[in-house]
Order: sequence, then structure tokens, then C-alpha cells
Amino acid sequence: EQHCRERGVSFCRFDYRGHGSSTGEVVQYTVSDWFRDASDMLEHVFPAENSNDRLILVGSSMGAWIGLHLAIRRPDQIVGVLGIAAAPDFLHDLYESSTPVQRRGWIDTGVVHFATKYNSDPYPFTWKLIQDARDNWGLMGASFIPVCCPIRLLHGQCDDDISWKKSAALVEKLGNDTATLTLVKSGDHRLSRPEDIALILASLDDLIVLHKNSANS
Repeated sequence: EQHCRERGVSFCRFDYRGHGSSTGEVVQYTVSDWFRDASDMLEHVFPAENSNDRLILVGSSMGAWIGLHLAIRRPDQIVGVLGIAAAPDFLHDLYESSTPVQRRGWIDTGVVHFATKYNSDPYPFTWKLIQDARDNWGLMGASFIPVCCPIRLLHGQCDDDISWKKSAALVEKLGNDTATLTLVKSGDHRLSRPEDIALILASLDDLIVLHKNSANS
């Protein structure tokens, strides 16, 4: 926020329902719900039909996945996407790598818990979450992803949650020549060290400058 203020750029952030400071339990929601959260937030703050504002989206992991879908749907308003450890279709991958016991668990109870290093309690993945993602939000199965705004992807090569190869495959599918991928050799999934934050902010500055130059040309 301070970084944007110093550059005279507006800043807005939020947590999806069931995450962070927002209400609700994560098991109540699906990717469709979280996409709607993001879309509603943009529409509330920057109504597409009467706003001249242009937006740069910044999203980490699932947030980058949702950000790309927003960019597809709002091409005239979104002028840049910064994706940190982008995780498109990670729920498809989770299902494909699941064991027969886990798949039986989804059938029997509708939810399977997976261990996570970020919390002592395992993380619940519901069957409705998996099914919704597979049915409605796939990106990587396409040969071409129609996002034409500048995109900056950052990914740690020590990311144990989402391989950097996911971002490498993603950048090949994006529909423009301005998409770049920066690999952080010792970076993990969260890219939260001071040097990671500096790289993120530099990438954001790059997108801001690109937009300003384009607007002035």
C-alpha cells in the first residue's frame, strides 16, 4: 500500500470469503464463489460501465489464477497482471495426484484433508471445490489463453507446493509477447523474504510504467 501511495497509484486489497480477515469457513466455498468475490470487489470499487480507471491485478497462487480469468473477462479495464507463484488448475492437479483412498473419501464424506506445512491442522478440500474447479475454471488445457495485457510471473524454484514449471507452461500459453517469467532460484511458494518483496515491487513498477507509457503514446 505504501509503495503505491508513493507512486500516486490507488490500492485496493481484500480476502476471499473463508480466508484471512473475511468471514465464513473455507469448506463453504468454491472457486466460483471466490471469483465472484474478486469480480464484485472490482465492480464495487471500479464499475466497468462508467469508470476510466485501469487496473493492474496482483495475485498470489490461486489469486493469480483468478486474476487471469478476470483479465480475460475485462480486457478493456485490466492493463496488467502480476502473478506470484501462479497456481492455475492446481485443484485439477490435486485430484489427479490423489490416492484411491482419498478419492473414496470424497465420495463418502465430501471432504478430504491434506497436510500443510503452513498450519498444524490439515487443510480441507471439498469435493464441490474440486468439481467446480474442473468444470468451470480450467486454463491449462487450452492451447491458447486470451490474455493480451502485459503479464509478469514470478516463481520460486524451491516452491514445494506449486512447481515453477507450472508458470513456465503458463507463459507459453498466454496470448501476448509481453508476458515474462522470472524464476527465483532459492524462493519458496510465498516469496515473502525482503529480497522477494523487492522483486515483486520492481515487477509492479514495470507494469505501472508500461501502462503510463502506453497511455501517453
